[in-house]
Amino acid sequence: MLAILRPDGDLEDAMRRHQPDVVVLDMPAPAPEFLLQLKSIQQDWPIPIVVFSQDDARETIELAAEAGVMAYIVDSLHARRIVPILRAAMARFKQYRSLSDELDKTRTELANRKLIDRAKGIIMKQRNLMEGDAYRLMRDAAMAQNKKLVDIAENIISAAELLQA
Repeated sequence: MLAILRPDGDLEDAMRRHQPDVVVLDMPAPAPEFLLQLKSIQQDWPIPIVVFSQDDARETIELAAEAGVMAYIVDSLHARRIVPILRAAMARFKQYRSLSDELDKTRTELANRKLIDRAKGIIMKQRNLMEGDAYRLMRDAAMAQNKKLVDIAENIISAAELLQA
């Protein structure tokens, strides 16, 4: 669904009511406060946003980009240009979301890896084991308890911290 929103309305309410797939804004000069509101809305409803404006100021364009605007068009709104611009904005948004999701996944995996390595270190020190043996012990515990390895690692770290205190 396409939503063409007016900057003078309640954007959050409009987003909730229409639940658009893409938002098109046609405004002479987006106010910085409005762009900050867009950024806040993007956190709750990440969707492609296209802005048509007459404001070509570098600061405005940078604020729009920070707000998650996928296309900022400085020119008037021409009917024959809308569809290609929307398609490009939606494709760019899809790429951005894919990269963002991949980055989140990688960060989570790295954090989990750090927890597992820390727990392995605790086991190696407590039981005087080699790294591979400590890992196998944790893996076997995870399988026996039907839990994820990272959950076992968190339990080991919590127990070690409790015993140190």
